[in-house]
Amino acid sequence: MADARGVAGALRSGRLRERRPPAGRGAQLGTPQSLGHFRAFGRRSGPDPRGIFRSHKDTPRVSFGAGDERGGLSGHPLRVLFVVQGEGRGHLTQAITLRERLNERGHEVCGVFVGGDPDATLPKFFAHRIGIEPLRFTSPGTVVGRSGRGVSVLRTVTGNVLALPAFTRSVRELRDGTALLRPDLVVNFYDSVAGLALGKSAQGRPPMVAVAHQYLIDHPEAPALPGSPIDGAILRLLNRLSAPAQTLRLALSFRNLPGGSEARRKVVPPLLRRAVVDAIPEKGDHLLAYILHAGFADQIRAWHERNRHVVIHCFWNRQGAAEREEAHANLVFHRLSDTLFLEKMRTCRGFVGTAGFESVAEALWLGKPVMVVPTGRHAEQAWNARETEAAGAGIASNDFDLDPFLEYLPGHQAPTERYRAWIRGGSERMLDLLEGAGRAARRARA
Repeated sequence: MADARGVAGALRSGRLRERRPPAGRGAQLGTPQSLGHFRAFGRRSGPDPRGIFRSHKDTPRVSFGAGDERGGLSGHPLRVLFVVQGEGRGHLTQAITLRERLNERGHEVCGVFVGGDPDATLPKFFAHRIGIEPLRFTSPGTVVGRSGRGVSVLRTVTGNVLALPAFTRSVRELRDGTALLRPDLVVNFYDSVAGLALGKSAQGRPPMVAVAHQYLIDHPEAPALPGSPIDGAILRLLNRLSAPAQTLRLALSFRNLPGGSEARRKVVPPLLRRAVVDAIPEKGDHLLAYILHAGFADQIRAWHERNRHVVIHCFWNRQGAAEREEAHANLVFHRLSDTLFLEKMRTCRGFVGTAGFESVAEALWLGKPVMVVPTGRHAEQAWNARETEAAGAGIASNDFDLDPFLEYLPGHQAPTERYRAWIRGGSERMLDLLEGAGRAARRARA
């Protein structure tokens, strides 16, 4: 697989500069023209059986209703570059969804860069659904402690400090790759290196819009940040790094909240895939679980040994995990899959998981009760747990003892209709804001 380092190396060596397209046109990922570029990055030549380099016009169109075939900017579609923080499934799923919505309006996602550990395996569903070969680069991430259930602050700080030279290379790589692709707009899904590389305006550089629920943390109606002042300071620093001062921040929220005093922050609904919106919920007998770190599996196994009658389907992204592992006839671990996960979500009687944003957003749409367990020493997830309770989605817990959740289920009052109204009424606003940013950039270049 080609990676962002290959992009930067090819640009620095001059192999691609001599084949750069005419001014005003980018090398489109997915066209015969760009296939030559990406072969230069080290990808094998020959046929493309998986369709990685298929053109935008060959990509199946999707429609969410109003707005289809609008073509965005008066018939002039945008070329959009995605940069995605690759830890967990949340930002990856958001990128897939926004690509669907942009495609609906006739725009093109011309490239996808994924930050994190380039040696870590991306979930198969992302490479399949995003429609474009994702290019990898090194960016900061959290490091799990020895227990496998919480973040090690010491290991995280040490690992990221040691990786500073790699982050510096990533800044160059992102700038070089962006110059090659020539997008009209960059959408950053909470990657701090992308904020450093592309967040500040410079001659010829496209504007950047940042998308994440973390930008809601200092909203006057959001829950207070739990944990130590240091944890809060780190989370605010990540917000500033991923979205420098002049960057438009789209703050994803379970609730319809006013924008607050921050002019560059706009509150928008969660990004839900079309498959989620179209799903018809049913109430089955099983519980659905999702764990960000495999160390939580021991807690689930221990609880299930005392409750063999409860059916649990648990999803994880453990390196080297089989597609399906049966710990017991009623306890099955699945490798992360978007289609199977959604089917189990659609038919579950409740969802339990580490306190990520995206899974709770999907459960709310489908009217499923939720119990979230924040990863230890993970300030964002601790805050997510409070926001989950504030939205009426369910309860929070310190571990995967499911007894309190089973007691909670009969009395759960799902805020489904209020939440769905927020999704329906606010989803087009995000696209309007992105198109507005692209329109302003084009006026500035004219």
